[in-house]
Parts: sequence; C-alpha cells; structure tokens
Amino acid sequence: MAAYPNATKWCALGSEAITIIAQDGSAEAVPRHPADLNSDGKVNIYDLVLAAQAYGSVPGDPNWNEDADLAEPYGKINIFDVVTICGYYGLIYA
Repeated sequence: MAAYPNATKWCALGSEAITIIAQDGSAEAVPRHPADLNSDGKVNIYDLVLAAQAYGSVPGDPNWNEDADLAEPYGKINIFDVVTICGYYGLIYA
C-alpha cells in the first residue's frame, strides 16, 4: 500500500478491494473508491453512465444500482449521487 498513501481515505464502510496486477505478476489489493462504480481504478464517464442508467430508480426497480446510491437521501438514485461522482471525476488510483 506504500504506493497508495491515501488509500485508507478512499475506503468507505462496505467498499470492496480491487486487485491490481503489476507487469511482474505481483498482485496488490487496493480499496475501491465508492464513486468508481465499475471498479476499474478510475472515476470517469463510465461511472457517470452507470449512475445515469440508474437515475430515478429505487430498490426493486430493474435499473437499480446499489453502488450508485452514494449520497443522502439514500434509497433513490438522484442528482446528489451524480454530483458526488462528479466531485471525484478524474481520480485515478490504480
């Protein structure tokens, strides 16, 4: 984790780790940032697309994405969730 000194700041309760495989074959687990909805190590347009696909949904809806429910009020994907992702847009941690 020395290469990722701020990793503990990115880890939220309930977040899972993503595994980074280096060119030499070594593996390292890095906490997934909550705004990185597709767990690719970056917060970018693809994460916003996932939130947009779930926009307006609530648990039980076919397009509900629990990972996109980042901001209060919880239980509905809304503009506050999208703004939260935008706040981390461009973050690359893997």
